Amino acid sequence: PEVRMARLAERERARYGPRVLPGGDLHVQVVAFDEVDEAYAALEGEGDGSLAYWRAAHWDVFGRECARIGRLPAPDMPVVCCAFEVVAVVPDSGGDPAA
Repeated sequence: PEVRMARLAERERARYGPRVLPGGDLHVQVVAFDEVDEAYAALEGEGDGSLAYWRAAHWDVFGRECARIGRLPAPDMPVVCCAFEVVAVVPDSGGDPAA
């Protein structure tokens, strides 16, 4: 797995350049829940953009998901933090999203 991930990382760096490096708009990192920082919380833009809001909202969501799979949430559980580029906005069709 390490060799495969290294090849994947190299391919992504070749394709997107510095955008996938730390600070880039396409950077992905895995950190412990309690290591998510203010900058990422603000980037995600939920609620009031604060770290306190991010932690409370995500603890609830991750807690429900952990319960579903028989686990307990923990401050050191891994969280995938990523930024991405919006390439298109699709207008609402007005249809039933469940259809």
